[in-house]
Parts: sequence; structure tokens; C-alpha cells
Amino acid sequence: ISVSEYLNNNGNSNNIDQLMSKILKCLNDVHHAQSTLNNSANIVKMGIQHEDKQKLVKALKLYTIAYRMRRDVLSVDHPSLPVLLNMMGSVQIKRGELDEAMMIYELALKGRP
Repeated sequence: ISVSEYLNNNGNSNNIDQLMSKILKCLNDVHHAQSTLNNSANIVKMGIQHEDKQKLVKALKLYTIAYRMRRDVLSVDHPSLPVLLNMMGSVQIKRGELDEAMMIYELALKGRP
């Protein structure tokens, strides 16, 4: 249903106020999700820089932060989550933590980390 159809069929001020409230909430949710995605992308970039410098624990922490941000705000089905888990697994392999890496890779393969 379009906004104009809604207003034509339900034109009283209470319905308009409810509709505006819903629209504003949706816009706020989208803005919050976009901000989180941008911030987590910057955190991933910092993680990559630390990984390149062999600061693997710091890189792992940054990837974990970015993962949690995206999981909590975007959804557990967001396609970037397995990518981040793969990056975390790769760091664990470089650290020699093979069992931990295997657990992380298995989470990534399940598709719903």
C-alpha cells in the first residue's frame, strides 16, 4: 500500500501520526544499520592493517568486534558474517590455533553463525 492510498483511506490525524511514527522509526533503523556497517568496515580495515603487521591478536579482536556489530544490528543471515568468520579463522591458523580455526570455519560454513 502506498502512502497516498493509506492517507486517502485512513485520513484521520491519528492514523497519519501513526504512519509518520512508523516511517521515522524505519528511517532511523536504516540509518543505524548503515552507520554500523560503515563503522564495522573501518574496523575491518584496521584489522587487516594489524594482520599485515603480524599483530594477530589485535587483528583478531578487531575482526571480532566488527563481526559482533554486524551480527547484532544487521542480522544473523547477513552475507558479510561468513566472510568475517573466514578472516578470523585465517588469523587463528597464522597463530597456530588450529582447533579454534576449525571451529570458526565450521560456523562460517553453517551459514547462520
